[in-house]
Amino acid sequence: MQESELKDEGLEQQPVAEASEQVTLREQLLKAFPELEGEPAVVRYPASEAVWDYAKASFGLVFSAVLLSLTAAHWLGLLVFGGLLLLFAIYGLNAFKRHKSSFAISADGVASRSMPAVMLRWDDVGRVALRYYGKPLKQKSEPVDRAKGVMVLTLEGRRDGQGKPLKMAFESSIENFEGLLRLALLVARAAQLELDATTLANVSDLGLDEEQS
Repeated sequence: MQESELKDEGLEQQPVAEASEQVTLREQLLKAFPELEGEPAVVRYPASEAVWDYAKASFGLVFSAVLLSLTAAHWLGLLVFGGLLLLFAIYGLNAFKRHKSSFAISADGVASRSMPAVMLRWDDVGRVALRYYGKPLKQKSEPVDRAKGVMVLTLEGRRDGQGKPLKMAFESSIENFEGLLRLALLVARAAQLELDATTLANVSDLGLDEEQS
């Protein structure tokens, strides 16, 4: 499978076809994002981010381990620093899983290429949510990758009564996050999904609210 990227040229808003035309969601996506016609676009988290995450996890583990060894004789020290050690271990494991993951984006859906290898089809998406964690954006034009925080885009499959729906989350540090977000917004609009107030506010902060009108 060849790797490619969602080109910026294909990210401009394209009108969603009227229901009377009875076109499929796939056709609407290809009209707005013609580059999806070829090989799936593969996106992943940059290696530079992994170095910083691993450094923080390593420092936290060493710091917690030293304090734990000095206070292990007391139950309070064991509880506090043992718990802190566990938290940094979980953080390091999650960072490893995140930076080893990659996703293939096509006109049919988004597929995880890491374990577990699953695919969420666009026509199965039942919820699109965008959350921001950190200092608020001061300007709508401020790029996501320069913001003092992180955006998290969540795509969730429809509930069908057969267990939990498939859910995928993407942090704003992933390659071409804005292109993925624009694609998700088009899917939500075409499927007439209701976006919650927080998502609408975050979309507006990024200057993408015009695409939901």
